[in-house]
Formats: sequence, C-alpha cells, structure tokens
Amino acid sequence: MTGTSKAYKIAIGAGLLLLAFTIACRYSPPLADFYAGKLYPGLSAILSWVSSPFPFSLQDLTIVILVSGALVALVVAIVRRRGWKRILRDGLTFLLWMYVWVYMGWCVNYSRSGLLTRIGSVPAQYEKEAFETFLMQFTEELNASWTDSPAAGSKETEAEIKALCKETEAGIKAFYKRVPDIYGLATPRPWQHPKPMMFNALYSSIGVHGYIGPLFSESHLNKDLLPVEYPFTFAHEYVHLLGVSNEAEANWWAFQACRASADPAVRYSGYARILVHVWINAAGVLPEEEFGAWRDALRPEVLADLGMCQAHWNALRSPVIDKIHSRIYDLFLKGNQIPSGIKNYSEVVLLLLSLDNLDEED
Repeated sequence: MTGTSKAYKIAIGAGLLLLAFTIACRYSPPLADFYAGKLYPGLSAILSWVSSPFPFSLQDLTIVILVSGALVALVVAIVRRRGWKRILRDGLTFLLWMYVWVYMGWCVNYSRSGLLTRIGSVPAQYEKEAFETFLMQFTEELNASWTDSPAAGSKETEAEIKALCKETEAGIKAFYKRVPDIYGLATPRPWQHPKPMMFNALYSSIGVHGYIGPLFSESHLNKDLLPVEYPFTFAHEYVHLLGVSNEAEANWWAFQACRASADPAVRYSGYARILVHVWINAAGVLPEEEFGAWRDALRPEVLADLGMCQAHWNALRSPVIDKIHSRIYDLFLKGNQIPSGIKNYSEVVLLLLSLDNLDEED
C-alpha cells in the first residue's frame, strides 16, 4: 500500500467521521448544543484568528481558488484520460471535505436548541390585545428614537463609514460580552472585524446586506449599506458569528444590542430595521383600517427613511437573480431545520412578544 493511498484513506475516514457527527447533530439537539457550547467557540476563535490578518474575505478567496482548482483538475484529468472512476473519487472527496468544513465551521449551529428553549421560556401565543399593546409601545419608542443625525440620512463618505464601523463595533461587542452564559453566545474576540464582500455588486443585486463565512469565521457586510442600516446589520451578522443561526434570533439580538446603545443613531438603527418585520406582521394580522391607523401613527421622518432604504436597494436589485437566490436560500433554510424558510426573519416579532428587554431581565 503506497503512502498516497494511506493518506487518502485517512482523509476519507476522518471526513466520514466528521460527516457522521454533523448528521448526528441534526437529530440530536443535545449533541448540537454540545457543539455550540463547547466546540464551536474554540473553533470559531481559531478560524477567525487565522483569517484576521487578511483585510479581504479569506473565505471568498478560498472558494474561488478551490472551485477554480477543481475545474482545472477535472479538465486535466479528462485530457490525460485518467479515468472516470478517479475523477468521481476525487470529486466526491472534495465535496465531502467542503461540506464538513462548512458545517463544522458554523452550520451545525442550525441544529442547536432555540433561544427560548435555552433559557427555559415558551413562545407567546398570539392574542390581538397583547399584539396591539406591543405595537403601541414599539411605535412610541420608534418615533422617540428617530434622529436626524447622518446615520439616519443619506450615504456618507468611506472614511465616515469606517469611523462609524469602529464605534459601532466597540459598542456592540461590549453589549454581547455582558450577555449571561445561559443565552449560549460565544465570547466576542478583539480580532474579529467585519470584512467586505468579494462580489459586492452581485450580493447587492439580490439584496444581501451581510453574511457569515463559516470557512474562516468571518462576518461580511455589504459596502452599499446605508448608515441607518449599518449598526443593526453589523449586530445581526456579528451575533451569527457568536453561534446564533436562527434569523429571527439574530434579529432579536441585533435589536437588543442597538437599543441598549448610548448612541442615538445606533438605537434608531435597531428600531428602524425591526420596523420592517413589525410592518409585515401588522399587515398580516390587523384589519385594513386598523393597519392604516397604525401606519399613520408613525413619524413622517421614519416613513421617509423606510422608503429611502427600499428605493436604495430596489435600484441595485436584479429581479431575476433575486428571485432565484430567494428560492435557493429559502430551500437552504428549510433544509437546515428552519421550517419557515425566509419568513423566519420576521418571526422576530414572536420573540419580542415572548421576551422582555434583555437589560431589564439582567
């Protein structure tokens, strides 16, 4: 038996063992919770430390290199007539390790227990009176949080965005560091900073504001974000990096982090971005007349900011590509134990109805 074949068998064996672990986590929440609480924090710290010296997305570059290399290897194998069995073997090995890397790097978190389960709470049942009370309180706080600072207006210069990023990052990280262990977040690390997207225009065309990179524990933010969107999006993507996979939970955490801030612009960002999901829920449960009355209770400036954000992304969006992406992402979420798919984002309202403000709990 050659050294190469031994190394190959070891690689396959290790890959299959890790694959079995990720599959087992899908059917065993306690095992997934063990990963999220004991394994992921260390893995994430190491991977993000490795990628931290690079100002660009190491994940995006790695994917380009690996996919390009795989295509070149396939062409070479065909030209040299190495045989389809070897091509198939190498291809399956490549896919095995990519899957294992992605899931061990972060995606096993999809299988962990939900936020309410972790803290021993239960989801609130929908009651019209309770929802209307929440809506009234939220609207009052939203209107009061509005600020005419640059963060609520048009796009700023790159230097101003970087300054905003630095200040926002420090505040958001400080908030997440204060979160009690029962909530199950990994520890924020000083070397973890948001990175730009390699294919920013493509992501803007499908309305992606940010995403988590599981290969090297990197959070990515879209450079086309408006200042009013930036704090909330950073907080959302960063808590993904801390082990939260559920989009509703990530929205809840981002809202908590933003409204706990001493910076008025950051607080308003939290309310303004959650408004999108509150709007969807209100439109779905309130009679038309009541919904119209609630909408009229919003400050004109808030409605103007909402319209500004929608117009901004509509101008960048490609309807055809966006539709394809939405369908694929919806299937991805449903395949990773998020039954509601993309609608999960707006399920943050259920968490807001079920849980009090985190600072008030503390």
